[in-house]
Amino acid sequence: MPISASFSTTKEIDPALPYALAPGVWWVGSHLDGDSFQCHSYLIEAGDQSLLIDPGGLRTWPETLKKVEQILPFDKIRYFVCQHQDPDITASLVEIDKRITRSDAAVVTHWRAQMLMKEYGLSLPFLCVEKCGWQLEAGKRRLRFVFTPYAHFPGAFCTFDEESGILFSSDLFGGFTEGFKLFAEDESYFEAMRPFHEHYIPSNEVLVHAVEKIRKLPLSLIAPQHGQLIPKELTPYIFDRLTSLDCGLFLLAQGSADIHRLTALSKTLREFTRAMVLYRDFSEIVEAANPMVRRLLPLKELAFLAFDDAGTMVAMTPENRYHSRPADLPSDMLEALLIAAHAPAGSAVPIQFSFHKELEPRPTLAVPLDAGGKTSSSAMALLVLHEEIELFEEVQALLQHLSKPLQVAVEREMMLRNLDQQREHIYQRSIRDPLTGLFNRNYMQDTMQRLLSLNDRNPDARVALAVVDIDHFKSINDRFGHNKGDAVLKAVAQAVIATIRDDDLAVRLGGEEFAIFSSGASCLRIMEFAERLRHAIESIDFSYIRVGFKVTASFGVALRQASESLHDLIGRADESLYRAKTEGRNRVCGGIGELG
Repeated sequence: MPISASFSTTKEIDPALPYALAPGVWWVGSHLDGDSFQCHSYLIEAGDQSLLIDPGGLRTWPETLKKVEQILPFDKIRYFVCQHQDPDITASLVEIDKRITRSDAAVVTHWRAQMLMKEYGLSLPFLCVEKCGWQLEAGKRRLRFVFTPYAHFPGAFCTFDEESGILFSSDLFGGFTEGFKLFAEDESYFEAMRPFHEHYIPSNEVLVHAVEKIRKLPLSLIAPQHGQLIPKELTPYIFDRLTSLDCGLFLLAQGSADIHRLTALSKTLREFTRAMVLYRDFSEIVEAANPMVRRLLPLKELAFLAFDDAGTMVAMTPENRYHSRPADLPSDMLEALLIAAHAPAGSAVPIQFSFHKELEPRPTLAVPLDAGGKTSSSAMALLVLHEEIELFEEVQALLQHLSKPLQVAVEREMMLRNLDQQREHIYQRSIRDPLTGLFNRNYMQDTMQRLLSLNDRNPDARVALAVVDIDHFKSINDRFGHNKGDAVLKAVAQAVIATIRDDDLAVRLGGEEFAIFSSGASCLRIMEFAERLRHAIESIDFSYIRVGFKVTASFGVALRQASESLHDLIGRADESLYRAKTEGRNRVCGGIGELG
């Protein structure tokens, strides 16, 4: 539910008249039609010790003076509090100086503001807040001064009236507003405050420092110099939102300083950063980024190219749901991208591009991402557009600022990809035989246990096994050496891989012995498979070892029986293998009886 304020917000206020904020406290500002930079001045009645806070500029002074004199004679004012030195609150001092008749009148300000205001050549003396202990007794009223350095001026401060609980905050809590409305009605006023503080305050740290000091005060109302007055009910919300603002908006400017464009850019960067914090998955980050970029560019789709640790170019596109996949690009596209990769990071290089060979290339902005000191970028954002655009300074600025968080997002995705590849590599090393690339016995035990359990529940999910042993392998090592023996093992393993189905499991049991497990309907054709593999091994060309040299293998085949253990299944296949060897080798033994 929106927070609503109750401090006189429902009453129509005539801007031509002074308005009582509290007993003895008056708004005496001036409304200028068509000016969103409204200026408020405030009068505190304290007999002949009265104060005028932020008296105003030359444009507003006649109206302020008229309002003041409806309340009290001008010569009752002793103190003119200027909370910073800008002309919109101090230029009227030139006219005030001409009207002063009392000798004890003074301008109350910070010494840093005094150093600038003295250029007005005033006869009025200055009373510096730091020299009077950051407080002032004015008749029966006691005012405290709250030092808020760099918000927005080094010597800026606010004034707190202890009797009314009103804080006169000058630029802090101000905003850009259309039309005249003295009081903020709900939390929507914060959006009027946002650009005001984002460009006025140099950093979030400065703003947080000021807000936290003010938060401790027993406030009834915040009365800024610009914008709308903030009732007590709204202050907790306003405090919380202000402390999360990104300030120093003009740091984003490059040439143009259009505050509306900079605000839109700041909002985009802020939302993009938030998306990176909220989402781990790269696809979610890009999904959040797309509508942000579309506010500023006619974006059709956003894609990325990058190199992984292995030097493979990968693409992250809508088609692959932004999961990195090896990129297959036409040569002309690659040439254009290589040229763009040498451009400065964050710059936009117009190219014609398409990931789809069958589709016409579209106007695209190739944005090299930070190369980390390299001569060419290792990652690139591709902004595929609905139409060509001119690369105005604003577009270049947008892309340069967006390139930094985009680079972080891509780097994080590539880091995760590389970690996944490393984990997969470590895992594969743990389950595969390093010489042949076939699975090892540990992996066989885990996988086959699941297949046997499935077969126990479903007799149709049958399991068959072919055990392979290379004939006379010891003599190969003895005659040609172990290096040639390893070459034979690898060649036989490649023949196994080329012959098996995708669902089959090929294992190196040890030495020159291999096992191939088959499941499902193909089990009944295990004899045919074994014959094909026997012939494939016999056909391997080993002429690089010796001309005419051939290798053969013997096979033992078995079909799992009901509830048979893996150990017993391998044992029966080994028995068939032994028979194949005793019957002359280079043959398959198992038979219909064993398979039934």
